[in-house]
Amino acid sequence: MINIQTETNSFAAAMGFLTRLGPARLFTTEEMASAVRHFTLAGLIVGAIVTLALHLLFGQANGAVQGWLWVALSIWLTRALHWDGWADLWDAWGSCAQGDKFWAIMKDSHIGAFGVIGLVMGLGGQILFTGQLLGSPLWMALIWAPGFGRAAAALIAMLGTPPPTSTLGRLSLIGATKPVVAFQALLALLAGILLCGAKPVALACVIAAAGLTALLRLSRRQNGLNGDFLGAAIIWGELSAMLGALLSLA
Repeated sequence: MINIQTETNSFAAAMGFLTRLGPARLFTTEEMASAVRHFTLAGLIVGAIVTLALHLLFGQANGAVQGWLWVALSIWLTRALHWDGWADLWDAWGSCAQGDKFWAIMKDSHIGAFGVIGLVMGLGGQILFTGQLLGSPLWMALIWAPGFGRAAAALIAMLGTPPPTSTLGRLSLIGATKPVVAFQALLALLAGILLCGAKPVALACVIAAAGLTALLRLSRRQNGLNGDFLGAAIIWGELSAMLGALLSLA
């Protein structure tokens, strides 16, 4: 039996943690762990708000300006939470450090050369991809991409193990049970097929699988997977969905 109050609280925790659209309050550890079951839906809501707003404003015009606006709005709605993890992971990976030094670099609030490179590549890719997609028949893939990214994070959370010092990341890993992740993946796949068709979804899955495999291998070498890995998985999933849609147009 579904407990409506529990589901409401976990959805509120997902929206409050992943976006600006939820209540800004403290949640219990149980609510934060259960928020994983709403990751994909939270992403689809973000994608719908940003993409539909720009589609109504510009129609099917494309270009760097529209792409920049899409990325800027998504960053604002998510407080750049996932980009922070993306940059941290690039810095730690680029250092070739192992063990405690790897995790120290990951937690360092200062950004290094590899973090900058990662942000340039990631943000630049999203601006280019979204600018092209907004002017294409597959513009609704941009509604789907944030949902696919968060489903990717749920999947890698299920497959990973937390390091000793992980906090929020540990809660997400606890909440990423097989039934929860299976539902997140199914919702992401069905939404993708509905919004942009089977071919973009298949291509996105192949691209995403390569990146998630690399992240898992890195986490196993470093004996753990924290919230920064999950943030990086979200960004990689979004990029994979966008690139898969663009490749299907070729």
